Amino acid sequence: MLESKRLLIVEDERIVALDLRRRLEKLGHVVVDHVVSGDAAISSAAEHHPDLILMDIRIEGPIDGIDTAAKIRQKLHIPHIFLTAHSDEATIERAKKTDPDGYILKPFTDRDISLNIQIADQKAIFRNELRLSELKFRSLVQNSSDIIIEVNQGGQILYASPPLERILGYNPDLLVGTSLAGIVEKQDVSGLNKLFEQCGFIPVFDTEDVYFDDIKTMVSGGQIPKSELRFTHAEKGWLYMEVLASKTQNDEMPVTLVLNVRDISERKRFETELMQAKIKAEEMNRLKSVFLSNISHELRTPLTGILGFASILETELDGEQLDMAQSITKSGNRLLETMESVMDLALMESNKIDVEFSDVVVSDVVQQIVRMLTGVAFEKNLRIKVIARNEPKSVETDRRLLAQVLHNIVSNAIKFTEKGGVQITIDQTVEQYGGDRHSFVLIHIKDTGIGINEDFIPYIFDEFKQESTGNTRKYEGTGLGLSIAKRMITLLNGDITVQSKPGHGTTFTIKLPF
Repeated sequence: MLESKRLLIVEDERIVALDLRRRLEKLGHVVVDHVVSGDAAISSAAEHHPDLILMDIRIEGPIDGIDTAAKIRQKLHIPHIFLTAHSDEATIERAKKTDPDGYILKPFTDRDISLNIQIADQKAIFRNELRLSELKFRSLVQNSSDIIIEVNQGGQILYASPPLERILGYNPDLLVGTSLAGIVEKQDVSGLNKLFEQCGFIPVFDTEDVYFDDIKTMVSGGQIPKSELRFTHAEKGWLYMEVLASKTQNDEMPVTLVLNVRDISERKRFETELMQAKIKAEEMNRLKSVFLSNISHELRTPLTGILGFASILETELDGEQLDMAQSITKSGNRLLETMESVMDLALMESNKIDVEFSDVVVSDVVQQIVRMLTGVAFEKNLRIKVIARNEPKSVETDRRLLAQVLHNIVSNAIKFTEKGGVQITIDQTVEQYGGDRHSFVLIHIKDTGIGINEDFIPYIFDEFKQESTGNTRKYEGTGLGLSIAKRMITLLNGDITVQSKPGHGTTFTIKLPF
């Protein structure tokens, strides 16, 4: 059964109006009002807002039913059905322009009325859904931060969304029918042609002989062509815009190109500043490396002389004077080690360290380092123990760099250990990555020293970082040894990790592939 409707009757023949009311009420509908003129109909519709208006074409007053229906539809969106005894072609053509929901010729029957009301109800539902959909679409487009532009295959603008005026300063309506190239920088029009090509369109824009070098035309992750182009502003130069293009796919409509245009001027400015900062930082880093290299060379020559003469004095002197000469040698060696560390850092930062891979027996390199540091450990009454549990026959790596890494870590372990000693263990392991198995040699350097606080472990490999700082620190050093070791192991395609607990020692683990 049809749902009851609230109806307005506009009919200047009283008998016809009474008959119509009776028929409608019999069908279960409610008549909210009956008026005889156009002005009265407009007022009553605004007051009662009925579901449907039954409108006679010939009514009293200066405006007829057709003009009245058009005004009500425009202002209140209320559907209407025309009632008339006139079926001439001119009247019907005028009535069509108001988009009526029905057309009942007098005399009418209950079936005519019922059928037309049902059709009008369905049309009203569809029309309202369409109107709400259009309002939603218009709201989305108008309030978007991006510009939506639709162009035909000839490059002419068919539609431009309102944000275009806010962003580029043009009235969107005035751009309709003009060429899209008219608001793109001349040097970037070639990029616009490339965008058309990627969408399957024939390039139509005239290009300049000189092109802007920074044009980027690519395909995004979703296979949507996009470009970074400069659009001219109506009043102030140009703006960088990112343009995403998609071709309309609708058999019932002409093929067009829809462009989503986003202002990326701020992003481009930030990228430029970032690039300039990067270039400046790289130059400063290069100058630092050059300075460190030069100053190291200038210090090395006199320092070599000082150490040479101190060595001669040690053979000639005794007693307190011998102690002084030995102090000179010790301080000179410490300064030399510092310079070597600084030089290594400068070389790595300037990518001037040569890595020469060869077959290396790890235990041989370990024993070499142990022999070099045994005297230092003996002075502190510490022991160094080496255990080779499951050592591979050889490892393809750089012997010199591996030796320096081990020297830095083992000497560090001796420095921060007061009793006990240092244990170096050589082992191997196999790890699964994806569907492949990879073999690694593991070198564990474990000491019984003071350990490292958990908060400092993330910074242990940073340059010039030491856990104890200031003039009261107990242990001397530059804080470069572990940083250099980490970088060198990276050059060898390996890794280095640390585990430690204050008061319970520290374990460094070197992992190298073989």
